Amino acid sequence: MSNPDTFDVPNEIDYYFLAVGNVYKIREYTHLGIPVTGEGTDRPDISMSIIDAKQQVDPSSTKTVFILNLSDGTQQHLLQIEDKTTKDKRIAITQLLFKGFQIQIEPPLIVLFPPVGNNTKWGPYQTKVSTSILAHAWASYSGIMTGPFDMSTLAGDFTDVYKVTITYVIKVFGVSVLSGEEYYWFAPHIGLIQHGYKRGSDTVIPYRKIVSAVVQGIHYPS
Repeated sequence: MSNPDTFDVPNEIDYYFLAVGNVYKIREYTHLGIPVTGEGTDRPDISMSIIDAKQQVDPSSTKTVFILNLSDGTQQHLLQIEDKTTKDKRIAITQLLFKGFQIQIEPPLIVLFPPVGNNTKWGPYQTKVSTSILAHAWASYSGIMTGPFDMSTLAGDFTDVYKVTITYVIKVFGVSVLSGEEYYWFAPHIGLIQHGYKRGSDTVIPYRKIVSAVVQGIHYPS
């Protein structure tokens, strides 16, 4: 469901500007906020590139799967769904390749839901999480958006930033095995600029934060 406050809000596609050719450089941090990639460390910052897009059109919507390659060996598939009538768009995670494990998420896990605005909510939803060694895991999750905020990063200073909090519980054969929260910060015209998480008693913010980007030919920082 959606439960936004009543005021004019920007279109959500401005907050996740997905396009083939976009390149992002990302810095990774420990739970203490200490960088583990980039200058002063023994690991380079992580490069993320959108390498392909596959589109499917049906009577009610246009669905585009964007494939993102990361230099740490991770691959992510993001699904953008545009409603033909309302022009509303949402972004969801459909697949992850992480440290050799392929993770399928069906139905896709929604990380950006229209309209972009304070107190927009979605869920609770259920989705199946499958890997080569785990076929009976189900995740229950809800999302809420808060903001806007101002945020400074190495890629620049951003206004009208919104934070998405995804709260989830994963169960295997009905038994809870993992719960936590994922945090995503989106800025207009560039997309995701920071990612953090909470699992158990560990809260890691930021886990990853943008350093620079080229989004549809525009360089950040300029």
